Amino acid sequence: MNHISSAEIARKVNVSRQVVSAVLNDRKSVRVSESKCREILEIVRKFNYKPNPNARALAGKTAHTVGIIQPNFFSPLSSAIMAQLTRRFRNGGYDCYVLPARDSEEEKSVLAEFTVRRLEGILVAQLSDEANYAGLPVPSVIISNSKSCSDLCVDLHGGMRLALEHLHCHGRKNIIFLTDWIVGNPQKYEAYKEFARDHGMRELVVETKYGRNPFARAMDFIRKKNADAAAGTSDILAGIFINRLLRSGISVPEDVAVSGFDGGYLCLAGTTQLSSVVHPIMAITEQAVALLMEKIRNKLLERSRKPIVVKPKFFCGQTCGCQGFSGMLNDFPIHLEEASEDQKNSFRKNLIEG
Repeated sequence: MNHISSAEIARKVNVSRQVVSAVLNDRKSVRVSESKCREILEIVRKFNYKPNPNARALAGKTAHTVGIIQPNFFSPLSSAIMAQLTRRFRNGGYDCYVLPARDSEEEKSVLAEFTVRRLEGILVAQLSDEANYAGLPVPSVIISNSKSCSDLCVDLHGGMRLALEHLHCHGRKNIIFLTDWIVGNPQKYEAYKEFARDHGMRELVVETKYGRNPFARAMDFIRKKNADAAAGTSDILAGIFINRLLRSGISVPEDVAVSGFDGGYLCLAGTTQLSSVVHPIMAITEQAVALLMEKIRNKLLERSRKPIVVKPKFFCGQTCGCQGFSGMLNDFPIHLEEASEDQKNSFRKNLIEG
């Protein structure tokens, strides 16, 4: 909310609103004395005045606002990414108008609303249909899992490979690929298949989306195929599987080692620290915001020719067989990347880079 309106500024300086508008928009066509300019700008600074973005849009002007299409699901990872994006945009002088989109049709509707509001740029944190972005009238940046249709993406393939290599270093030879849905995790699945082929390992794949007892297949792999590890495609999935193992009398990591994927608070919140691939949300959000601001400044509407690829790290907790982080954290970060510098320095030795 503005601390003061342009009309109130005009009354304080004893000028018209048109004069205030001319000073704020640096319009040389309106003659204003230097003393009045100084008075107006001093009040603007004193009361932290910001133009009303809705009023600017109605007047046919572009508001200093960017639109963000956010993931249509809650997770510690998506929450951490959205918090960092909005914080970085605010620090850069932009307000954020955030809407979710479940599918291609909702995405079209959101983009239409963004266009009507005359936003300066659009950042897509979840892509439904690349075709919706053809011919957008404002600069945009797409964060996507696919290199072919994004400006910035995370190396999910490399992240899964990090987890598999680490489990293998602990002597694990029969590793389960644990996912809710293969179709939703193609890069991670490709990394698993390549790893299995490179190491002469049998493919032990479990999709929890199907069946009433989603972990029954995994338990069969442990009993009948001597599976001794599981690489999950999310921290939540890995955490649920660990609970199932413990209830069945199977020790973690002594009998079965487990790794997750995300690097959320679950890594440190349990009695046993979850080893996990850590999404580089600081690098993702910093580079995405910088790229969109650059496109806005230069009025660039084209997609980046070569996407920025950000590489994740691996957190060596305890469920993989490592000793884990031995320090104390009074305040759990929602994501390892959001930890304070003191916290990061404490567990930095537990992070492996690809």
